Amino acid sequence: MILRGFESHRILTLDERGTSSHCSRCGKEVSRPVRGLIHCPFCNYTYHSDLTGARNIARKFLSHLFRPRTTTITDYFTGQKFSLTHYTVCRGLSHWLQSQ
Repeated sequence: MILRGFESHRILTLDERGTSSHCSRCGKEVSRPVRGLIHCPFCNYTYHSDLTGARNIARKFLSHLFRPRTTTITDYFTGQKFSLTHYTVCRGLSHWLQSQ
């Protein structure tokens, strides 16, 4: 019998400071002369600051979630240790975050 809803979950908190003052396309810091709008002079990108902030928070989360992880395994017979690096890929979310 499988009980749903009792699986373990990890909670990750991210600092949102500065996410709405950086361009979500090129990542450079930009000023907000008009409340609510961001215009990046580097890549000529104009968008709402809340959506830009949400996109930057999602990008920050994904960079933490999908960073390379190193696992060490030990050969049972020789005692030799091997390092394995693996990556997690989520095409749907990464496709959504690509600049348009």
